[in-house]
Amino acid sequence: MKKLSLFIDTSQCLKLGLIDSSKKFISFTEISDKKCGDIIHTEINKLLTDQGLSLFDLSSCFFLMGPGSYTGLRFTQGIMDLFKMENIECYSFYWFDIPWLLNPQNNDKYIFMTNAFKGESLILWIKDGEIEQQKLILNKDVPKFSETISEKIWKIDGDLSNAFDRDYAQVLQRVEDLKSIKPIYYFRSDIEEFTPAL
Repeated sequence: MKKLSLFIDTSQCLKLGLIDSSKKFISFTEISDKKCGDIIHTEINKLLTDQGLSLFDLSSCFFLMGPGSYTGLRFTQGIMDLFKMENIECYSFYWFDIPWLLNPQNNDKYIFMTNAFKGESLILWIKDGEIEQQKLILNKDVPKFSETISEKIWKIDGDLSNAFDRDYAQVLQRVEDLKSIKPIYYFRSDIEEFTPAL
């Protein structure tokens, strides 16, 4: 049996992929019009059964652990916990790790920015794969902020998605080589996530 892996990202919407031993997608689906909790188990099962597989045919799973919303990422954590109980190797990484994973020798500082819902954007300053600073700003202040910085800005809905779509095999191989395990990264603290937007 070939070495097969699953890819799961619930940070913004539901993205699932079945990956072969060369880290290429055999099958991939993205669903943004339904709540993750309503469909994730069904969609994982469908992805596998469409290929004549079950969970027990997987050797590993790659999880994108955020930044993201509390609810979506809790589903990811629950599935990771189940896979670990079944001795399926689990690896995880963040969206903002991708530039560093693709080019670890480049130690230039860069900025990660994403919509954090509730009318805010999350901004992280990253150097050598580590967060130096983070803050939330109002979405209306993003253009003004963008004019004041000189570092490269990576956005999930822009260059970052393009880089992952183009080089995902390299990213996943590096995550596996590093045996990367990252905890969930929420946009805000737990208390702030449960506070409704004004």
